[in-house]
Amino acid sequence: MALALPTRGDVDRYTRRYSLDGVTVSIAYEWRSRTGSWYASIYDASGAPIALSQRVSPSAPLVPDQSAPGLPPGFIAVLGPDPYLRGQLGSDVRLVYLTAAEVEGG
Repeated sequence: MALALPTRGDVDRYTRRYSLDGVTVSIAYEWRSRTGSWYASIYDASGAPIALSQRVSPSAPLVPDQSAPGLPPGFIAVLGPDPYLRGQLGSDVRLVYLTAAEVEGG
């Protein structure tokens, strides 16, 4: 079963740390009022960037290159409406992690 990644839409910028399939990553979230969207930057456990300034969009993968070094072996998906409002992150707009076993199992 997909793992819901805790997020929040009540602040403009914050970082969360997650352990996904045994891989620790940090995701920095930033609301950009000019585009009316959340953006995410993903870092490995040492703080090295994996993917920077990716728009949080249900219409596209959060990380276009799923084979990027440092990413967990599963898949981070964005679910919900698009466009969305800032406060919808964590409620109507959710990030979920599909484990490697779920991805491989179809």
